[in-house]
Amino acid sequence: MNIQQYHTNQSLTYRTRPILWKILILCLLLSGCSQLTPEKFYRQAQQMGLKRNVIQAGEFPLVYYSRTYMQNTPRLHLYLGGDGFPWHGIMTPSDDPSPHNPLVLRLMQQDKTPNLYLGRPCYQGFANKAPCNYRLWTSARYSPEIINTLIVAIKKLVKTYHVQQLTLVGYSGGGTIATLVARHIPEVTTLVTIAGGLDTSAWTTHHGYSPLSESLNPALQPPLPAKILQVHMQGSRDINIPPDLSSRFLKQQTNIKLLKYPAADHTCCWQKYWPAVLKHIKKTTRNSTYNR
Repeated sequence: MNIQQYHTNQSLTYRTRPILWKILILCLLLSGCSQLTPEKFYRQAQQMGLKRNVIQAGEFPLVYYSRTYMQNTPRLHLYLGGDGFPWHGIMTPSDDPSPHNPLVLRLMQQDKTPNLYLGRPCYQGFANKAPCNYRLWTSARYSPEIINTLIVAIKKLVKTYHVQQLTLVGYSGGGTIATLVARHIPEVTTLVTIAGGLDTSAWTTHHGYSPLSESLNPALQPPLPAKILQVHMQGSRDINIPPDLSSRFLKQQTNIKLLKYPAADHTCCWQKYWPAVLKHIKKTTRNSTYNR
């Protein structure tokens, strides 16, 4: 998620200007707002031994990064990144919302299980291609249109790699996406969110942002099937998505493991904790019985 969530039709009064400037300064201090273009993101992925691919899902081409040696695999970890850079400045939608923080790529680098990174519609250099427009990475970033497109793409990847057990890993807004698609992919056995947005209306209300009016909210969906193990990682110092905002969602779920890290915030220290979580996922997946 990105902390710049204001519609262009909102006026700036003398009372709101100081608040907005504080938000802008805070954004500039967060690594998620650093300037990393899709080309730089691609180069970093390439340096990590990842291959750039494009998959067509309905009207949208989606970029995904995979290991160059990856072929058929019964188990796959599929990573989804944050919302990236949906806003340019305070009032203007971004020309390209692609993630600026390669955190998810670094998590993948620690993962010995076959894995890939799946981008969203209109990200990774496709923002200016039809049918993309700014609403698809602002108010409609979790809309049925986006979710259904990702479901199609994930099902194609599952078929391509002959996956039987799929773990979805979502960071920040990617956790929102992963939670919304999980029930629709029969092969999903595990859902992991890292500083994930599990109640989007609680998030916008907490920050005083405009509602994500065209988007789905995980907290308002039916509980996920009990066969899906949910692992939710939260940072006690996270001021972007404070842990308390997820309480409504978590109370509705079964088969969950909630992990809280006192020293973690929205971007810091997930690489440190990730190896232990990967061991837990591997153990759980190995011991689970999976039926199509």
